[in-house]
Amino acid sequence: MMLKLTQGQAGDAPVAKEFIEQLSEHDYIEAIAADKAYDSDAIREKISALAKTAVIPGKKNRKEPIEYDQQKYKRLNEVERFFNKLKQYRLVATRYEKLKQTFLGFVKVAALSIHIRSVIVNTPNTFKVHLILYLRQVYC
Repeated sequence: MMLKLTQGQAGDAPVAKEFIEQLSEHDYIEAIAADKAYDSDAIREKISALAKTAVIPGKKNRKEPIEYDQQKYKRLNEVERFFNKLKQYRLVATRYEKLKQTFLGFVKVAALSIHIRSVIVNTPNTFKVHLILYLRQVYC
C-alpha cells in the first residue's frame, strides 16, 4: 500500500503520476482504476507505458469517447469504502497530530488494522487463530 500526504489544496492528479511510476515494480497489478478526475492523456500514457490497463471513464467534454471495463470500475467502490473506514479512526479524521510523520504513521496503523480485519473476516476460523497468534508475535 502506498500512501502520501499532500497539502489540502493540492490536486490528486499530479500525485497520481508519481504513484503510477512506482507501480512498475508490481507485476501482479493488471489494471489501474480511477474516477473521471484522473482522465487525462498524460495519465493514460503512463499507464499504458507500464503495460497496464487504464480503467478510467472519460470526461463528458472529451472529443472521442473512451471505452473502459465497467465491471472492473465497479471495484473502485472497495477503495472508497476503505477510505470511509479509515475516516472512522478519530486520530485520522480529526488530525490531532500536527507533525506529518506522526500523522502518516497513524494513518498506516489504521490502514493495517482495516486490512487485517478484512483478512480475518474472509478466512476460515482455524486460520484466524493462527493469524492472530502470528500477528501478536510480530507486532507486540
